[in-house]
Amino acid sequence: MSKGFDIKRWLLPGPAALAALLIIAPAATAPLEANDLFFHLASGRWLLEHGSFPTTDPFSPTATAQAPHEWAWGVLCELSVRTLGGAGPKLLVSALVAALFFALFRALDPRDEKKALVKLTLFGCALSTLSFTWYQERPYHLGHLMFVLWLLALRAWEEDRTLKRAALVVGLSLAWANLHGSWPLGPAFLVASLIGHQIEGTNLDRRGAGLLLACIGVAAIHPGGVSNLLYPLQHQLLGSTQTIEEWRSLDFSFGFTWVLVVLAAGAVASFVKKDARAWHVLLPALLLVAAAFWSRRHAPFAGIALAVACARLFEGPQPRVDAILNRWLGAANGFVWPAVLWIALAVGAARTPRTVRESIHDGWYPIAGLDALTSRPPGRVLAKFEWGSVVSALGAGRYQTFIDSRNDPYAANVHEAYAMMRTLKPGWKDKLAEFKPDYVLWGGVGRDFSWPLVWALEAEGWQRVAEDDVGVLLVRPPPSPPPAE
Repeated sequence: MSKGFDIKRWLLPGPAALAALLIIAPAATAPLEANDLFFHLASGRWLLEHGSFPTTDPFSPTATAQAPHEWAWGVLCELSVRTLGGAGPKLLVSALVAALFFALFRALDPRDEKKALVKLTLFGCALSTLSFTWYQERPYHLGHLMFVLWLLALRAWEEDRTLKRAALVVGLSLAWANLHGSWPLGPAFLVASLIGHQIEGTNLDRRGAGLLLACIGVAAIHPGGVSNLLYPLQHQLLGSTQTIEEWRSLDFSFGFTWVLVVLAAGAVASFVKKDARAWHVLLPALLLVAAAFWSRRHAPFAGIALAVACARLFEGPQPRVDAILNRWLGAANGFVWPAVLWIALAVGAARTPRTVRESIHDGWYPIAGLDALTSRPPGRVLAKFEWGSVVSALGAGRYQTFIDSRNDPYAANVHEAYAMMRTLKPGWKDKLAEFKPDYVLWGGVGRDFSWPLVWALEAEGWQRVAEDDVGVLLVRPPPSPPPAE
């Protein structure tokens, strides 16, 4: 039997398999908690039911109609719910995270006999920059996975610049552009790589420029068309985006910031020590470090790029340790056990499916208020920004929200009106009257300053019909009867 089909090799777990085994069960069984997930579920359901993209926003009268830029994620999440119940999105996330581990492990090429320990260390460092994402039902899992696959394809093209390999890079760019808004990182990485090749004196003539233009051009093959080319940058520059914590600049209060610094220092030190300076390896990684400090959402991409760059640049084997590790790595290819675990969890979820409502994190969302709302007639809902998408997902299109966890479809004046109502700034009653909500789903936990709106509305006659430790549902008071003549 050839080595590729050695049953022992397939069964013995390697580092990626061990990491996947540690993550799959907790990632697959945790409650649903990502605000954006519920909008993606609602939009994915709408797309599957209608077979087209909406011309007006189906969930909010104050939102500008636009094709969901991560439409494929919503469809995948809705299909996972239809197949596996409320556990579907979590199982989808755990599968993507496990696939990322294996792809990243392959990108680091840790079976190099001279650098096994170093590359395993880099694998751990890269995972640490991704760790805060593992349990969230967010489309950036697709972005991370596509980035690693794209790096593998780009490296293959650099080694043999054939049309077939260029087509693979372009095909991955097309898929990436329809899966996640991080796709511009690919062309940006390629630009830095091409500049590095030029500095080194390696002339890639027209093939490099052609590949770059193709990677950018295919991003327009998207429901949003040409607007998809500018959307990521426009989203980053929105004033409302800047108020979201994860889009702010990186600081040193996060542990993974220090990991990025150490990796960057290691990459630069290894680069300087080499006689042949690999600018095409170092420059793209440093570009992503700069992007991460501009916006912390890019930190996982920077961690991946730096780990791959260090693996390619570092020289300094540790023969004894590497020899031991290579005996393990050479005998291990065991993705079987993570796959078996995932299948077992998926079968269990399919046999005893939960609804999305039963899978929601009851410490994050006002379950009592949501239950009471969805049992009432259709109407307009003023919900907290974080909860509006849950209303859309559970309400099956019967309720129109003032605002939800999407920030980009809403004009600045909508965000301003929401802030006025949330903080009871002068004029908030006028903004409330303009929207004419039938219901208000409000409240908060911890040091949240949202409760004054609840008290102010109750003083105006609004009735509290449901409540729990997280929030309340208020119903508009009936109109006053006309005065008797």
